[in-house]
Amino acid sequence: MKRINILLTALALIFATSCESFLDVKPSNQVDSGSSIQNVSDAKIMVQGLMNKLTSSNYYGRNFLIYGDAKGGDLTIYSAGNGGDAWYYFTHEQSSNSYIGYWSTMYNCLLQANNIIKNIYSLKEGGATGLDDYLGQALTIRALIHFDLVRLYGKPYNMDKNAYGVPVVTEPIDASAQLLRNTVEEVYTQVVKDLKDAAPLLGKKANNGFINYYANQAILSKVYMYMDNFSEALTVAEGIINSGVYTPYTASNWTASWARTFGSESIFELNVLVNEGDLGTGSPGCYYRRRAHGISAGGVFLASQYWFDIMGANDARWGIMDSDQSDEDDDPLAIFSTPTYYQVEEQLVLIACLMLLEQRYRLLQSMSPSEVVDEIETIMDSLYDAQLNNSLAHTTPENITPFAFSWYYYGTSHISNPAYQ
Repeated sequence: MKRINILLTALALIFATSCESFLDVKPSNQVDSGSSIQNVSDAKIMVQGLMNKLTSSNYYGRNFLIYGDAKGGDLTIYSAGNGGDAWYYFTHEQSSNSYIGYWSTMYNCLLQANNIIKNIYSLKEGGATGLDDYLGQALTIRALIHFDLVRLYGKPYNMDKNAYGVPVVTEPIDASAQLLRNTVEEVYTQVVKDLKDAAPLLGKKANNGFINYYANQAILSKVYMYMDNFSEALTVAEGIINSGVYTPYTASNWTASWARTFGSESIFELNVLVNEGDLGTGSPGCYYRRRAHGISAGGVFLASQYWFDIMGANDARWGIMDSDQSDEDDDPLAIFSTPTYYQVEEQLVLIACLMLLEQRYRLLQSMSPSEVVDEIETIMDSLYDAQLNNSLAHTTPENITPFAFSWYYYGTSHISNPAYQ
């Protein structure tokens, strides 16, 4: 009996070990950031993993993009409690809405970049070749991460470059390390150094989903702008424009470009593929699209009045914008802010409001409710038969008073109320 038990135990251990070995298959397109690079193939896989990490929801996948829009005034929120309030109201505390994910994700990305850089330098010292492009990409990403961190957690360079920024990390460190903050100027100095060191290592051909020479230069130009070094920013930017590698969009094809990946103007674009780590219903699109417009669209944010005010009537960006849920719910006056959004039928309502405003007292004081409704229908019918373009050309938000629209929007449903007769 003991011999049988021992045999069964041994067989169980063998099968368990075999199953673990069979199931423990490492992905072929990523490597642990702590692993050492042995060859060019390893370096390529590690850079792919780093690029994928940049698309985290805490970084370029969503939150980092929303941060600037919500806090900078381009967005407003549909209603408190609908999501994203902390970004808009600046209600960040250590115990809630700290968004520590920015910090932890970016420094985790720095860990990966520094491991790549350290390992490639070690291989190059041993005579390895073919690694320059991956080294240049890792250096550029390290610069980009430091640049993003100091913009989040430090004062602007042109406000106080001697103020504390963030810790500069250029070597792999232990997770328990307690680093001191560098000054804003020191962070920017490291950013520029990394970008300049990386530039001659990078190829100049388009490199979709990755960093090439011109992506490096585009980041450098932006860094110079933040440093108020506008002459250098212009020089670097003109080098990209005059290279002929990229073709700027025209106003006519700009809107369509949003439906494509890696367009003619795309210098550095992270590769986010459906069902391959994409955020799905947690993506920025679901935060920005109008409520229930598509699968799980949340309608969390709306374009702000400030945004509308700086956009001209012929701005190409109108092509990717649509009406939002505030036009149907809590804010009937929102339609006046952005008449470009609306179709002819909605414009007709506005014109009818103008005409009703002029006849308000006659309609409300000398006509029965049924006659008022008939009058409205008559006005609408006449507008359909009119030269709509000419009529619309004379209709501006300034012509319409809040009372006129409020009366039409709410008043017709209560027309039998004695107060309206």
